[in-house]
Amino acid sequence: MKKNSSMSITFLANQNSFDVKNISQELIFVFTAKTDSKLASSQQAYLDNLKADLEAESAKVFFVTKEIGQTISEDFLLDENGEIINLSTVVKKDKPGENLIVFRVKNGALEYLETKEQPEASSNWIEAVLDFAKNYKVAEPDSRSCYKWGQKVPQDGEYLCVDCGYILELKTSDIFPICEVCLSGEPTGPATSAEGYWELI
Repeated sequence: MKKNSSMSITFLANQNSFDVKNISQELIFVFTAKTDSKLASSQQAYLDNLKADLEAESAKVFFVTKEIGQTISEDFLLDENGEIINLSTVVKKDKPGENLIVFRVKNGALEYLETKEQPEASSNWIEAVLDFAKNYKVAEPDSRSCYKWGQKVPQDGEYLCVDCGYILELKTSDIFPICEVCLSGEPTGPATSAEGYWELI
């Protein structure tokens, strides 16, 4: 699902319009959270330390809220109509709480890739999305023939999570997700976002 750049979305701190065409990075990571939430404050602190690393990987992080609030952060967007948030069918179906949504910028539009629901405020998700951005560029599996969160699925088939035995059917060019059973791929999972855990069977 794609969305063109004509969105009625603004930067919360200064009310300037947000335009996808002004984004030079390839990957956009969006945290849906209120300005005063624990998730927003914890991840903004991590983001301050890793912005340059994300930039080097052609990735950018935004925080998006549907509610007007106070912030001095240049990374907070106001999306009152849910134009960005609803690009994730997972979030659109459920009520938008706190989520991490991943997009690719293609031809001046946002293309939906992945959703992680309810990311824990206590974890460093900025480091995880940095790993995702690195993994996204790598086609080959690791030395154990396993794939990581954020890599693109090379072929249709069934993939086994080597950490818990869960089997998932994926199609070519899907994104390898966080394992929904054992949470491998999460910062505190059996395997982190820097490690492989999906194996073709």
